[in-house]
Amino acid sequence: MSKDSIYLFDIDGTLTNPTQPMEERDVFDFLSWCVGKNFFLVGGGSHDKICSQLPLSIINRSKGIFSSMGNRLVVKGRVIYQNKWKPPVKLLSELLLWHQKSPYPDKGKDFYETRDGMLNFSVIGINASILRRQRYAGWDSFSQERKTIQRSLQKKFPSLDVRIGGQKSIDVQPQGYNKSQASKWIRKNYSKKMIFIGDKCFKGGNDHDICQDLEKNNDGKWFNVKNPEETFRILNIK
Repeated sequence: MSKDSIYLFDIDGTLTNPTQPMEERDVFDFLSWCVGKNFFLVGGGSHDKICSQLPLSIINRSKGIFSSMGNRLVVKGRVIYQNKWKPPVKLLSELLLWHQKSPYPDKGKDFYETRDGMLNFSVIGINASILRRQRYAGWDSFSQERKTIQRSLQKKFPSLDVRIGGQKSIDVQPQGYNKSQASKWIRKNYSKKMIFIGDKCFKGGNDHDICQDLEKNNDGKWFNVKNPEETFRILNIK
């Protein structure tokens, strides 16, 4: 890994586990690795959500935070850009139908949330507990419900990007309002190679677009990991 590269880290599953915060030893090891390197944080959650997932020491060490699928960039407390989008009524009606006909028994009422430039949808509810997320994730891996919904929505709304994210949700946004906004912004503002680490790099996953962008422009590498332990091994931290 070159220290001259710009690193981009997805949050869930790559630096943190959804079920627990970073251990103190991991924080220390990561901060030691950070010396002399530049990195950005990239996530599907809101800026405040991302900041709540990581210790302040890591947040402050980052060059900036691309939140809401890259639709907002904050650098050292200053908003660099922020996209706005109002989901069409037709989309909201379609999401309601999917929520109603889902056979999953433990559904939540707060099934969608609008963020900067995007919408987040979840059958079990946006604010589901860790335990309920784990249960749904296990059921979804068997039923493939999110993949079914993602493919259907993408076909019905070709002008939108529909992507699977996290353990329980689907991210919807206008075409191009995806995480590749992060790599495009860095390409425009830095003349360095990029290294991206995410956990949803497969087609239809919410990290796929940034991986495609790096491949298309031949100016970076990407890695798909299952957990923070894999991230640390890639970085030669452990």
